[in-house]
Amino acid sequence: MGFVICHRSLIIRHFQKIADLAETLHPPETAIQTVTLQRQDVLFHHGDTGREKKFKIHGFHARKLLKILGAFLHFPIFSHDHRGHGDFTEASGFSVHLRVLGVSVVNKVLEPFLSLASHNSSAFPGLSTFNSFYSFSLSLTPRDGHTSLAQRMKLSEIARKLGCELKSDGDVEIRRVAGIDEAGPGDLTFVSNRKYIRRIKSTRASAIILGNDVPEAPLPSLRTDDPYLAFAKAIELFYQPPRLEPGIHPSAVIAHDARVGPGASIGPYVVIGIGCVIGANATLHAHATLYPFVTLGDDVVLHTHAIVRECCRLGNRVIIQNGAVIGSDGFGFVPMPDGSYYKITQSGRVLVEDDVEIGANTTIDRAAVGDTIIRRGAKLDNLVQIGHGSEVGENAVLAAQVGLAGSSHLGPNVKVGGQAGIAGHLKVGDGAVITAQSGTSHDIEPGAVVSGSPVMNTAVWRRAVVALASLPDLLKRVREMEKELDRLKRGAPAPHENNSLL
Repeated sequence: MGFVICHRSLIIRHFQKIADLAETLHPPETAIQTVTLQRQDVLFHHGDTGREKKFKIHGFHARKLLKILGAFLHFPIFSHDHRGHGDFTEASGFSVHLRVLGVSVVNKVLEPFLSLASHNSSAFPGLSTFNSFYSFSLSLTPRDGHTSLAQRMKLSEIARKLGCELKSDGDVEIRRVAGIDEAGPGDLTFVSNRKYIRRIKSTRASAIILGNDVPEAPLPSLRTDDPYLAFAKAIELFYQPPRLEPGIHPSAVIAHDARVGPGASIGPYVVIGIGCVIGANATLHAHATLYPFVTLGDDVVLHTHAIVRECCRLGNRVIIQNGAVIGSDGFGFVPMPDGSYYKITQSGRVLVEDDVEIGANTTIDRAAVGDTIIRRGAKLDNLVQIGHGSEVGENAVLAAQVGLAGSSHLGPNVKVGGQAGIAGHLKVGDGAVITAQSGTSHDIEPGAVVSGSPVMNTAVWRRAVVALASLPDLLKRVREMEKELDRLKRGAPAPHENNSLL
């Protein structure tokens, strides 16, 4: 958002002018069909009447305006030939395209922005004007799978869909889900951690999701054994991420023998190598890349700039976030007599089983021989490094910046906190927990909870940390005791005895 904020006043000034012109061009009950930017001109074409008006952006090139517009609304931008021909024809759910000097733009995530504008008007002055301009000129027609944030729902209906017990007024209308500190009228909030219970009295939310063991609340509530899970499902009632429509964008580069399953969505500038197999309903966003002989299962999602290297396999319902690299070369080199290094060819694969999610800019290395394996249901946060030949067990959870050296083996249900490191060729037993910033240099028993560097039992580590704060005072006392012991060995009088002689 920093790029947007620094250009905010410029954006609002130009779009205020555009909005004023649009109001004079089309009646409220109809819609502008085309908005075209050409050099410094903005052309509005009214589909019903055929009227067209021009607006000049003085001193500001339309291409720059379009770039800011794209960043502001998260438009994907598509380059075409130098004559400006070629439209983005994939059905996007909206009836307008913008085209500038060989650049076509289609808005796929407009509604989240409109919600942002309505909820943050104080942070972004002028957005209400910008919002109203787009609300009549783009003729929104959301389709299934596109974001919808305008829905309101009675609390009684939410209780029914979530399987919660309703306490108090079920006619309360809810428009969104929010955190307990940010929530206001019309919002549904939640408390799953008992340390936040005291904030229930001060929240401005219209309703709250609570555990069955929480005392009565001063506002309508939904009761459940797992309020955190209910909160997660409640979000889905009000928000669905935008989805690409099924089909293949014309700018995608797909090998002649690649197989793309039914219902797949292949976005702009996706590259799919020879011998690749893509399952049904897979989604590959702009600039995702598959090296040769990659296999993707059904319902896989690759976000922008995700890369899957040669011969790697992803199971069903795998999600790869932006910039992640699956199958990069392992860190393998042979030291040479002259001090240089001979690179070891990394011929192995990375196998990712079903229902795995891999965070942004995470890297999973292939081995020289054998496979690196991410087992079913594992969740890897952003910026995680998985060394070559490692195995991450079923439903293991690795927080951001965790690093696994080569040939590490994590059992099922292991949890590793942020910035923790695990040395190579180690085994972490089933269900073990390694807390944040710990350094693991030896095998960990199943079910153990360890902390520190080098790791030790967490209870012992906590006592050690408390003792660490008292070490300076303890050291002072030890030195005084050493001096007294030395005096006794020498038979010297105590300091107070010398004073009495004086």
